[in-house]
Amino acid sequence: MSQLTYRTAVYRGAYATVFVAAYLLLAAFLLSGGDSVSESSTGVWGLMLGMALAGTAGAIAGPALHRRLFKSRAARRAAHKPGKHSHHHHSHE
Repeated sequence: MSQLTYRTAVYRGAYATVFVAAYLLLAAFLLSGGDSVSESSTGVWGLMLGMALAGTAGAIAGPALHRRLFKSRAARRAAHKPGKHSHHHHSHE
């Protein structure tokens, strides 16, 4: 139970970091085009707010995103497994 909670927390932190990093890269790319934004303090607050939102979005979507990726992978793996038709080949215990 606690291990699962810990793992989820790690996922949240990791995804939040990824989202923030992606946001910062995007912001840096956009800000490099024009210097007018960097002059005003509102640009900085907007950047910090965006970072907070990106981190929150990553923390919320992270585990669900990871679970969806894992689930689709597991479902694909299960689809490749032989069906119930081949059960007579193995002795059922």
